[in-house]
Amino acid sequence: MKIQIYCDALQEGEWFKGISLNFRNAELLEINSRGSNPKLIEEIIEYDRPDIILVIDKKIKIVLEKTEEVPTGHNVGQRFARIVKSAELRIPFIYFCPFVAMKHGKYANRCFINARLFTAIENIRHSESSPKNDH
Repeated sequence: MKIQIYCDALQEGEWFKGISLNFRNAELLEINSRGSNPKLIEEIIEYDRPDIILVIDKKIKIVLEKTEEVPTGHNVGQRFARIVKSAELRIPFIYFCPFVAMKHGKYANRCFINARLFTAIENIRHSESSPKNDH
């Protein structure tokens, strides 16, 4: 079995590789600029680059996004395209994020996740119009 972990940044790839002993011999690869990745990677990064793409035997098995910011404001939109593309390709997607965190800057305060994010993800999950995953 050939395991490859594509990552947006090497520290994220190292973190993911350390999650399981099954990944200890995985090949760690950075996601390159558009147009210079294998076709299956190019397809999943069409909208935006996720943090982690797990490939086993040349098939994408999971896409993962991990953030310490509460998904509000620009942060939701920034990551949502990654979730949508995975859904369109019917590739499982994991989204690690806090439910509450401190907003930084002039208006620093506790910031809570917007509950509509869960509704939007659920709507994507149940969409019947998504094409099937060839991976």
